[in-house]
Amino acid sequence: MAGWGSSGCRPAIHREGRGPAAPPPLLRPLRVVASTAIVADLVRDVGGEGVEVVVLLPHGEPAASLERTGPGETEMVLADLVVLLGLGQEAVLAPSLARAAEAGASICELAGGVPSSMLFASREDPERADPHVWLDPRVWREAIAPLEDSLIRLRPEAGAEWRRRAHLVRFELEEEAAAMERVARAGLPPEPVAIRTGQPGLRYLARAVGMPLELTTGEDRAVDQDDLEKLPLDCLQAPGTSVVSGLQEHDLGTLGGLRGHALDLLLRRYQ
Repeated sequence: MAGWGSSGCRPAIHREGRGPAAPPPLLRPLRVVASTAIVADLVRDVGGEGVEVVVLLPHGEPAASLERTGPGETEMVLADLVVLLGLGQEAVLAPSLARAAEAGASICELAGGVPSSMLFASREDPERADPHVWLDPRVWREAIAPLEDSLIRLRPEAGAEWRRRAHLVRFELEEEAAAMERVARAGLPPEPVAIRTGQPGLRYLARAVGMPLELTTGEDRAVDQDDLEKLPLDCLQAPGTSVVSGLQEHDLGTLGGLRGHALDLLLRRYQ
């Protein structure tokens, strides 16, 4: 990709028996540690070839598994940038993050770019926000700004390229949100009743497509334990893990695939 060390210059002309001039130094990709695969997905989209991403949690692992990341502190101390979701998801990493910051790593929390008006409160702790913000493309779009700013502060000379990539990612998320709305409109009855679910994170997705949703409690037996209730919302699966729902095949190794699959399962409740 242009901008990451390709100068486009021709070899220098030999003069006075000397060899060609030394080429300009290549820009070293920034070493970025992402807490989860979901965070890493956005880092790669915006950072492109300008970042080298290490993920603390492998695919298929929920954020709660961060407490089992043994070598995570070493990775963070060596990083140029550590990117977190925030909203308390990585609280267990606080001591390691402090040591990484002392070693010179920058810390970025994606949720810091999301306005509080776009967040839902956690059902378990009303003082905290529900972290499943990536299920709404327009909310997730707001998380780009802290990442974009952090990358540019660390590598100002690459700022134009990162702004360009961030703009493209925002545009793609807006297009995805519009496509999800069209799918929902086609699948919803004229006066849809509220979908009942025990997964509070789905409020972001339901709001994004204009679908009424009602949360149930643990004692409420009215909700069947179907595929919707079993869907893991807080982790991506291994790349290429696909599932068929609705009329499409979705790759659960991508956020778009996870959103599409969850939306199909929501719409299935009306069939």
